[in-house]
Amino acid sequence: MPSRVLFVSHSAELRGAERMLLGIMLRLDRRLFAPFLAVPCSGPLLEEARAAGIPSAVAPMKWWLSKPRRAWRQPALWLWNIRGVLRLRRLIERLEIDLVCSNSAAAAGGALAGRLARRPHVWVVHEILSGPRPLLRFLFGNRLFVRLVRSLSQRVVTNSQASRAAFGPAPGVEVVYNGVLLPRGRPKPGAGLRKRWGIGARDRLVGVIGTISPEKGQVEMIEALALARGRVKGLKVLFVGKPEEKRQLETLRETARRLGVEDGIVFAGAVPDVSAVLPLLDLLVSASRVESFGRTLIEAQACGVPVLAAAAGGVTEIIRPGVNGYLVASNRPEDLAAGLADFFGRGKAEVGRVVRAARRSVAGNFHLDTQVRKLEGVFEDVLRESRRAG
Repeated sequence: MPSRVLFVSHSAELRGAERMLLGIMLRLDRRLFAPFLAVPCSGPLLEEARAAGIPSAVAPMKWWLSKPRRAWRQPALWLWNIRGVLRLRRLIERLEIDLVCSNSAAAAGGALAGRLARRPHVWVVHEILSGPRPLLRFLFGNRLFVRLVRSLSQRVVTNSQASRAAFGPAPGVEVVYNGVLLPRGRPKPGAGLRKRWGIGARDRLVGVIGTISPEKGQVEMIEALALARGRVKGLKVLFVGKPEEKRQLETLRETARRLGVEDGIVFAGAVPDVSAVLPLLDLLVSASRVESFGRTLIEAQACGVPVLAAAAGGVTEIIRPGVNGYLVASNRPEDLAAGLADFFGRGKAEVGRVVRAARRSVAGNFHLDTQVRKLEGVFEDVLRESRRAG
């Protein structure tokens, strides 16, 4: 009989961490594991999971961590979350769950519910929690939170060596990278997208895919466009993703107006299927200030799209400069603009070589099935240890 695993997500959206979670649940060996999903609200992740036949439930929960400027609100959120933790505990007991897996550092409710229900717990951390400017912060310090993560988990899994750094040399912390499936050949673009977004046949289209937020570097990318247009003819930037806060999109529009590059920018909003967008691109750019991994990079590489990225966090674990992609020193507009000019000045033969090497790199290092097998190994070890201890 397969072991029952409850995956607890911090969100019902379908961003990088959630898409990895969905991929894991879909590719688990059903002879070994039966997946169940708990999400804090309705959303695309819940819809996709249910459509795939994965039993799912809603357990309302706020994030246990927050952006640094909002950390003072956390005690009130923790109190609000008590009911959700108790609900998760009842769900664990009713479904006779064997193991609880929390997806994201912000999903502490699963760890607490697992402890109350006396079930082993694995915590998958997608965030960089160390360094001078972590994206998420615990009110009493991230060092204390890291110790809590370790104490509430039989194993911790991080999505990169950059994310693992917060845990130091401690045992029981393993790296399982994000993974994707390789399409056969280069996918075709979604019908009508080029016309809908006003992309001309001679445009050199650069894509920036991800939630619109200050950390993702969209402002810097607009400034880089203004600097690079004189050196790269027909340059246009496509932003795919919805804003974290409404005012952030207006900030981007105002920046474009101020710099006179409105005609070179397309805001596409959220797109359900990124694979329909990637074939439109001449280049995918990651302009993030902090990046724990960079899932869109391997998605682009798998689809045969060249990538350029600011050297931040886990990005350097994906890209070997000049071999399977291109790196710039930082997400400063000057560096990004120089990287754009350098890329579009390269010959097709060289870019083609890099693209082919990138696809081989994804197949060898970031294939979804390989990463799922690694996580299954973690689950098996934890369950084996739990049975011996119990």
